[in-house]
Amino acid sequence: MTTSRPQHSASTALHVDGAGKTFVIFPNRPKLRIGRAGDNDITIDDDVVSRRHAEIAMRGRNFLLIDRSTNGTFVDIDGAGSFRVIRDELSLTANGSILVGSRDVPPIRFRLVEEGQA
Repeated sequence: MTTSRPQHSASTALHVDGAGKTFVIFPNRPKLRIGRAGDNDITIDDDVVSRRHAEIAMRGRNFLLIDRSTNGTFVDIDGAGSFRVIRDELSLTANGSILVGSRDVPPIRFRLVEEGQA
């Protein structure tokens, strides 16, 4: 399912809001882990969520959702549609929501932000 990856500017960061926390993915923090295990950055205690369910990673100037789960991850990208990712990766090209394991879990919101903007 890997999609074409538009290059974002060097000053673009990905802001991720989930489980009451906000994370910023950028060159100094290029990875975020999501799953049921307590040592993930975002922990979701639900049986449909794998211990190491997914991660968001920055590769070059691209932001990728990488699914490592059994039940898959649903990604809704504003203006681009909905996708189900199972043991594959998807480029996060705009703002949207991530639902791990099921559409019934609380969404994790993400948004692309240019440096200097909030």
